[in-house]
Amino acid sequence: KDLIIKGDIESQGDFQCHYGTVKLTGADQSLKMNSGNFFNNLTFNQTGTAIIHSSSQPFEVKGNISIESGVFKMYNRVMSVGGHWNNTAGINGFNKGTGRVIFNGTEHQYINCSENFYTLEVNKGAALRVDNVNHTVTCNKYEWKKGSIDVIKGTFTALDLVNNGIYGSYYVNPNAIINLHQDASGSIGLYGKLTFTNGGTINIYGGSGTSYWSSNGDANIKMNGGVLDFKDHGINIYNTTTYSFTQEITGGTIRANGDFKCYRSNFTPTGLTLELTGNKNAQLNMTAGVLHNLIINKPSNIPMVLMSNIIINGNLNINSGTFKLNPGTILKSNNINLAN
Repeated sequence: KDLIIKGDIESQGDFQCHYGTVKLTGADQSLKMNSGNFFNNLTFNQTGTAIIHSSSQPFEVKGNISIESGVFKMYNRVMSVGGHWNNTAGINGFNKGTGRVIFNGTEHQYINCSENFYTLEVNKGAALRVDNVNHTVTCNKYEWKKGSIDVIKGTFTALDLVNNGIYGSYYVNPNAIINLHQDASGSIGLYGKLTFTNGGTINIYGGSGTSYWSSNGDANIKMNGGVLDFKDHGINIYNTTTYSFTQEITGGTIRANGDFKCYRSNFTPTGLTLELTGNKNAQLNMTAGVLHNLIINKPSNIPMVLMSNIIINGNLNINSGTFKLNPGTILKSNNINLAN
């Protein structure tokens, strides 16, 4: 059943909706909730602006949020959502302010629209999903506590990672894009899990330097297609007994702008193409592990220097730039293709 309310809600006691939907249908409406209060489903269908009152306790919706008309204005409030997020009023129907939306349901949750959040937090046992190729979900800040981002189709963009590194799990599929940006002082180290299923793209932007994998947490990559693209920095597959690195890579492309250094003997992709790009002098060091295909794709005057022996089980393609072997290094490759 729906509980239709045309005015404000102010609770100083127990307001607990275990079932049904509270539907706001007035003009401008305010919600002031007490500690321990919660909604089941909450629908914004008002003609004006609905706000969470400044003195409201943490605002909890155990079910779905639906924005059908008017504007839902967050200001700097904190709200947890246990169900799905729906916005048919359009991107201007939700005014994010500097608020925090926490997705904390026990099952998979879906954002069924294009949406802009300020701080988006995932704190759940399952995945927060985007599943429409036309939907773009963007947040100024993304904070991982528990759970994952799963883009089945569509785009998810985090303009800044609150965590100091890439934590949690990310899943992409064909027609799926994840963009992760990090500020200039933050790490883009991989301390979580990346899964590519038959395609998809994960782009990593910014950060303070090289992406260290498994230096500060367990790292896992499962990939049979798609592209993992480090736009601004190189990669170091770090060897430590404190944290594990596991991989199941049978296809796809990993792109690095800078060095690529591997110190893990279990980095043995069977179908991966590693592409080294960018206008920085860079090093390739395979102290351990092997490569399948390698592409050098750098400006003509920028060298990529081989610092160790290397085994390439597939092809070496030097499309542009210079691949320089240091004295004493040994290169083994099935085929070497030189452009021009």
